[in-house]
Amino acid sequence: MRGETTISLRESGPKVTKLSLVVEGLIPDLKEEEFTKIVEETAGGCPLVQLLKPGLEELEITSSLV
Repeated sequence: MRGETTISLRESGPKVTKLSLVVEGLIPDLKEEEFTKIVEETAGGCPLVQLLKPGLEELEITSSLV
């Protein structure tokens, strides 16, 4: 997994406004749709996402099997 953040400078100071996560997996016998569903469900419990989500303007999660 890799991620990128966008930080915007606000009057109150810097703020993380966008989080982009890219999740890649090598899992035999798993379909792309199943992998995407697992990633989306898991993201809901991710501590980093939970921490940043209230202030985010955009959350982008991309997943693929390699």
